[in-house]
Amino acid sequence: MTTAATIGRYPAYVYDLPALREHVAQIRGHLGDIEFYYAVKANPDPELHYLR
Repeated sequence: MTTAATIGRYPAYVYDLPALREHVAQIRGHLGDIEFYYAVKANPDPELHYLR
C-alpha cells in the first residue's frame, strides 16, 4: 500500500501493467484475426493506449 499512501486524498487508479498486458494478450489470442479496440475516452491514460 505504499503507492496508495503516497497518493493521499486525491482520487487515483493504480494499474498493474504487467497483468493488463497479459489480459490483453489473452483477449487477442481468443479473437484471432479480429482487431481489439477499446474506448480511449473511458480512460485517457497514454500508458494504456499502447498495451500489446
